[in-house]
Amino acid sequence: MVNKSVIILGGGTFSHIRNHLALAAPAFGNTAKTIYSLCKSKFGNMDVKLVLTKMAHSGSQIVTNKDVNDYVTKLINDNTTKVVFFNIAMCDYNARIGDIESGKHQTRLE
Repeated sequence: MVNKSVIILGGGTFSHIRNHLALAAPAFGNTAKTIYSLCKSKFGNMDVKLVLTKMAHSGSQIVTNKDVNDYVTKLINDNTTKVVFFNIAMCDYNARIGDIESGKHQTRLE
């Protein structure tokens, strides 16, 4: 029998303007870590997982809002997911410079 999962998401996301330039929603995962500790002690019969963004954990592959969306979509489609604590600070602004959309690999600013 597979255990149900409690997933705690935390940290902040980046919105790339250019390479080495981004807007950010600063969050370093402290609240998510606290929720994780509480859930570990409360839900011994479930798998409790802490998932942090790159801002909160350098090894994470979750950097942008799109990365968060892709990860959450996987959770929704996973029938073992029971509860998701969504504590990620989403950078909700996308810059535009002239006619060029922002992005990590766009034309360099001068």
